[in-house]
Amino acid sequence: MNKHKFIQERRPHWKRFEALLTDASRKSLSKLSAKEISNFSQLLREVSHDLATIRSRGWGQDLISYLNDLVARGHNMFYSAPPANMAGIYHYLAVEFPRLFRANIGYFITACLLFFLPLGISWCVVQNHPSLANRVIPEEMMARFDQMYGEDSPLNTNDEKSTSEEKESDESEEDPFGTYGDQRASMAGFYINNNVGIALKCFALGILLGIGTVYTLLFNGIFLGAVSGYIVSQGNGERFLSFVISHGSFELTAIAVAGGAG
Repeated sequence: MNKHKFIQERRPHWKRFEALLTDASRKSLSKLSAKEISNFSQLLREVSHDLATIRSRGWGQDLISYLNDLVARGHNMFYSAPPANMAGIYHYLAVEFPRLFRANIGYFITACLLFFLPLGISWCVVQNHPSLANRVIPEEMMARFDQMYGEDSPLNTNDEKSTSEEKESDESEEDPFGTYGDQRASMAGFYINNNVGIALKCFALGILLGIGTVYTLLFNGIFLGAVSGYIVSQGNGERFLSFVISHGSFELTAIAVAGGAG
């Protein structure tokens, strides 16, 4: 491409960027719309590339100076802009994210099917046939769940457990939450850490053409369903469901959202 044709094709972009610079300098970059800021960023990269091209081909110092001035102004304005305020964060969470979610609802529905359908099936199968649990869940993990939700569980608030805990009241008085609170916090941390990790994997493994995301959703759907079915089959369903439903509903939905994004 010769110099004349290059300038003819690229000049409208330079003028548009110059107009954006003028507008941003008049009312500040933070007051531009999200679309305008996106255009600003893209045009800044394009003009920087054009400047490098013209410099490498020696197409005139005047043109180099003009583009260099645009790039310098754009760079200073873009990278010296103050961080987004709370209003911008609220606008993204309340407006932009729901809009993106609705536009990509098909991916979310697919992720829900890949995750919740295997979860429900494995839950029903293991709950009705507990002997199948050890095909999915390691023995040591099954023992841990028995301890977490069995008769000696910190979630057990019946009179028998209360009586046994009275014997340890002296130790509990040192901590306003006592052992009960510590164990509940530990259990909640276990689930939150596990579910957040699953959500991050669902999103990150989408880079493998979506195959990693599909595998993660299917595997964890089957595994979590088997765990739930096993715990319920052991007669610990009430303690288990009363504990996990308060936070699990949000976390499992987040896994599906992350899976759709992946």
